[in-house]
Amino acid sequence: MKRTRLLECIVLLLIVVWTYAASSKLFVYPATVLQLQRMPFIAPAAAFLGWFVPALEIVVAGLLVISRYRKTGLWASLGLLCAFTFYLLFAMGSGEKLPCSCGGIISRLSWNGHLVFNGSLALLTAMALLQQHHAFKIRSQPAATM
Repeated sequence: MKRTRLLECIVLLLIVVWTYAASSKLFVYPATVLQLQRMPFIAPAAAFLGWFVPALEIVVAGLLVISRYRKTGLWASLGLLCAFTFYLLFAMGSGEKLPCSCGGIISRLSWNGHLVFNGSLALLTAMALLQQHHAFKIRSQPAATM
């Protein structure tokens, strides 16, 4: 019971994070694109990424909402978090002063704060995937007969 609640709390947290991140980027779309244009390697695709990334975040949140697709949503969450984290590490290593294109309150984090935030969410997502797998194994085992 506690594990199921933990799983549900992590899923709810991810839904809130993805929905918030997407909406905050879309509400200030022109500023998001301007920030993306200043990022190494992705500047040429800034206009596309300005709507594609929020759309992807909304799709991932939707997958998490629908229990049938929750495992896919958790894997997609982990993939996005890892991609964002690796890009963040790359950007930090470039030595340039780069803008954050996250949007909303998350954009106020320092680069190290972003790493902690993303790493914590990735760890929680991995925990949720393990819990989801464990819960599925228990449900799929045949009942013991006497």
